[in-house]
Amino acid sequence: MKKRRFSFILGILALSLLFAAPALSEDSFMFNLDLIFNKWISSGHADATSESFNHWNAEGEVSTSCARCHSSPGYLDFLGADGTKAGQVDKAAPIGTVVGCLTCHNEEATWLDEVTFPSGATIRGLGSEARCLVCHQGRESGASVDAAITASGVADDDTVSRSLGFINIHYFAAAATQYGAQAHSGYEYAGQSYDLKFDHVAGYDTCIGCHDQHSLEVRINETVRGSECKDCHAKVATFADLKNIRMNGSMVDYDGDGDTSEGIAGEISTLQEKLYTTVQAYASNVIGSPIIYNGLAYPYWFVDANGNGLADADETSRYGSWTARLVKATYNYQASLKDPGAYAHNAKYVIELLYDSIADLNSALPEAVKIDISALHRVDGPHFDGSKEAFRHWDAEGEVSASCSKCHGRYGLAEFLNYGNDRPTELTTDGMACINCHGLDAEGRTAYTEIWDTGKGVVFPSGAEVSLDNNSQLCMNCHSGRAFGGTVVAAKFSNIHYYPSAAVFFGADVQGGYEYAGKSYAGQNLYPSHPADLSTCTGCHIQMDNRIKHQFKPSLDLCNWCHTGDSFEELSGRPKTYHTSLANLADQLYTQIQSYAAAHGMTATHLESYPYWSGTNTWDINVAAAAYNYQLYLKEPAAYMHNGAYVGQLLYDAIENLGGTPAENRPAN
Repeated sequence: MKKRRFSFILGILALSLLFAAPALSEDSFMFNLDLIFNKWISSGHADATSESFNHWNAEGEVSTSCARCHSSPGYLDFLGADGTKAGQVDKAAPIGTVVGCLTCHNEEATWLDEVTFPSGATIRGLGSEARCLVCHQGRESGASVDAAITASGVADDDTVSRSLGFINIHYFAAAATQYGAQAHSGYEYAGQSYDLKFDHVAGYDTCIGCHDQHSLEVRINETVRGSECKDCHAKVATFADLKNIRMNGSMVDYDGDGDTSEGIAGEISTLQEKLYTTVQAYASNVIGSPIIYNGLAYPYWFVDANGNGLADADETSRYGSWTARLVKATYNYQASLKDPGAYAHNAKYVIELLYDSIADLNSALPEAVKIDISALHRVDGPHFDGSKEAFRHWDAEGEVSASCSKCHGRYGLAEFLNYGNDRPTELTTDGMACINCHGLDAEGRTAYTEIWDTGKGVVFPSGAEVSLDNNSQLCMNCHSGRAFGGTVVAAKFSNIHYYPSAAVFFGADVQGGYEYAGKSYAGQNLYPSHPADLSTCTGCHIQMDNRIKHQFKPSLDLCNWCHTGDSFEELSGRPKTYHTSLANLADQLYTQIQSYAAAHGMTATHLESYPYWSGTNTWDINVAAAAYNYQLYLKEPAAYMHNGAYVGQLLYDAIENLGGTPAENRPAN
């Protein structure tokens, strides 16, 4: 029987190869046929002894709820290849089949281009990898968890209900992990934002881009497009080495163990351990019924009868004391475990889920048994934190608008440098992409050793064009602000935008602030007495090895060669002086703005978020100018370091213009 089945499969495969490559010689044709067959026969898809294809033997058929992924006829039924309606399995499938050639190589599969996940989210434009996503998407989602909690009618997150139980995402939900908050496979806590699809480099951002579609193995040493993983990950020689990968955009100590050199898989593993510890603490101290997990035995969660925290062989009683809070956390725990490649598919999304689950359980624990999470980190630094508003603001629109794409779009800066114009771009999924600052080689891969050379200066909102070293040019494009002093008009608030560090750094040279007539202002901060390489963006922010470099954090140790202080704000000399002076001037300016406004029948109250000020429809130019300079100070938290003299002058003059007497001296140029 098996010989006939394999012969049939070989025949179909031979025909597909014949039509796909008619120019092949007979020897080449047979070589390729043997190669593909040998890859497939060694894969999990062809393992006729696997539980994945034998679980239903006693029933004599594979149920409609399982047939789609555990039988070839069921998959074809789902595609509509058997003449039935596509998108559903209409009848149970016979036992004894595997995922064979015809399963994926048929006309309906060829046209498949979109997949709907258990959450209801549909991902379109997938191409060939859609065939993989049909089965590797899991069977549950965060929506399933919420639906179960709602149906239970529990009054709060910590009420035990017999209507609740463990919800299992199912096995190998790799696609669900990869697409993150686009697929909503994890339980995403209210009020939190999450990374979307993991944005790997072009050509290696799909299932079949990284996995051989027949053997299912990761392309570590194949040379289809080069040396595969080793092109970028020099130390990867075996599959096991993949767990040691740690990229420059993920240098935060997520698990709080002090080790940022371990692979990202290690960070996830420790967070999983911490979540399990927190689950057990919650079950024992809040619910009053100890719990254990056994990943090899259904239904996975059991009563810890002897309370030793271990899954002993005789502890087989299903856990039954479920609360909404416990259901959420255990769902995420299982989701992280059942995708053993989660560290490669979308590590940051999984880290966010684990962190949030730990924090949520911890919030309900008695103080005496709370887990210390102070050293844990949920996200990366700003450039690589794909959950931040700076990248998620446009999700509802589906693309980043033209006016924002340069700095917030997926490949926005790279496109701006190439085409010289702003246009809508794709959403940024998991933070700033490598290509934004690094060029591409001839094969379309990121060339990590070559930086974009703009060949010209950066034009600021004022129209002024200035230059630094080429690497710093990249930074300046996005840290130049979106307004300048000349945009300030009465009765309207003008916002310079976030982190305009380059505009502050160049001072009067680019007129980032509102400069009052008859006053002189400091230009570019040349950092007197500093070495030349410590007077540019990259000189201070990309100074040490790569681990510091891609966090864009200046090195305090470097500063301590000449300055003393345990923080940047406390560094002796000008940093500490300006930090104190600017804070004092800013406080006085805000008081003066309100006093002036009240005396002239206006209101001017600063808000923590957009639109930042109330009362803007009645302002005169004096309040508008002062509010602009005050906002500039707030939006550039390192103003004291980048150009304290310039910002101090702006604040000083604004106070004076409103009739106040500044408490600080006006900084000299």
